[in-house]
Amino acid sequence: MCTIVEHIVAENNLVTVFLNGSGTHKGIFKGVPPTNTQIIIRSADLYKIENGVITGHWEVIDQLNLLNYFALRTSRITYSGDNRRSYFPLSNNR
Repeated sequence: MCTIVEHIVAENNLVTVFLNGSGTHKGIFKGVPPTNTQIIIRSADLYKIENGVITGHWEVIDQLNLLNYFALRTSRITYSGDNRRSYFPLSNNR
């Protein structure tokens, strides 16, 4: 996995870091067998800093983009840990 820092924005005691991560789908993920293709995922991290120490951290990950990637390769993704299932159409019409 490779992570690139796209932007860093700081104001007062808050710092936001925007990241792009990329890697190769080499293992089973949510029931989808490996495709050996590149996956890109984006995230934003917000840090609260007080007296030079990180006292808070929040992260937002673009999971919808990740799920859309896998939806193009399967009609069903099973979430481990519970009995819920999400069904996606196998369509290239976007």
